[in-house]
Amino acid sequence: MKYDIVICGFGCAGMSFLFYALQSTRLNHLNILVIDPQKTRENDRTWCYWAEEPLEIHPKNTPLISWNTFKVSHPEHGQVTRTLQDFNYYHIKGSDFYDAIFEQVTQFPNVHFLYEKVENWAPLPQNSVCVQTENQRIEARKIIWSIPEKPKQPTLKQVFVGWKVTFDRQVVNPEAVTFMAFDKQDAHMLGFYYVLPYSSDTALIEYTIYAKTPPEKAFFHQKLKEYLDSTYPDEPYTLEFEEQGAIPMSTLAPARSESHPQVIYTGTAGACTKLPLDLPL
Repeated sequence: MKYDIVICGFGCAGMSFLFYALQSTRLNHLNILVIDPQKTRENDRTWCYWAEEPLEIHPKNTPLISWNTFKVSHPEHGQVTRTLQDFNYYHIKGSDFYDAIFEQVTQFPNVHFLYEKVENWAPLPQNSVCVQTENQRIEARKIIWSIPEKPKQPTLKQVFVGWKVTFDRQVVNPEAVTFMAFDKQDAHMLGFYYVLPYSSDTALIEYTIYAKTPPEKAFFHQKLKEYLDSTYPDEPYTLEFEEQGAIPMSTLAPARSESHPQVIYTGTAGACTKLPLDLPL
C-alpha cells in the first residue's frame, strides 16, 4: 500500500509534526502511516519551554505547570535569582503529551501505526520513496524522518539522569525553577543540577554533564543522592520515576551520502535540537 506521508520515528518531533498536520485542512485528509518500534507510552521524560502563553500543542488534559522565576547558583560565586518578565517556563509531562496526541489521532481513521524498527529509506521513480522496516517495504509520497543517525565519531552531548521525588514533608520551595546549580569543578567535566519544583513536597532533580563518553548511571545516582543529602538532610523521600537522556550539543546534521526532495529531516535528525551554534569538539 502506498501512503501519502510516512512518519519515521514517533518521538517529540514526529508527534509534533503529526499534531500540526492534523490541524491543517491541506494535510489532515491524507493517508498517513507512523512507524516506531515502541508501542507503550509511559511517563519517561519531561519537556519545558519559554513562552508568553502555552503553545497550541501543550496538552489540555492536565493542570498547567509553569514558573516565572529562575535561579542559577555556583559553590564559589553564590546565587542569582531573576524573573522571566513576560515569559513563563512551561512544563510538559511526557505521558500527558503522548495521551493528548493519541486522543487527537483517534479522530482520524486515515492515520495508521506500524510498530517495527525502521532500517532505512530509498528513492523510487516518479518522485516516490520507500521505507524499509525490519519486515517490509513501504512506498510513500513523502517521508518525515526523525531517526538520528549514529555518529561515526564521539560527539559532545548534554547527558543527564533525573529523579522525580516526593518528600514526606513540605520542604520544597515551588516558586523558582533552578536552571543550573553548578557542582564543584572537576578537571574532566562540567556538571550542574537542574531542579523543577512541582509543589511544596515534590520536585524533579536532574544531574547533567557535558561529555563525549558519559559515565555509568551509578555516577549520576551518586550525584543525585549527594544533592538530596546536602539540600534536604534527613528528609525521607519516595522516588516516583527516573528519566535519562543525551542531547547533541551541535546543530550539524550527520553527513548523508544522498538526499531526496520527498524526504524531510526533523528533530535531532534534522539538526533542530539546539540553537544554531556549533561547538568546537
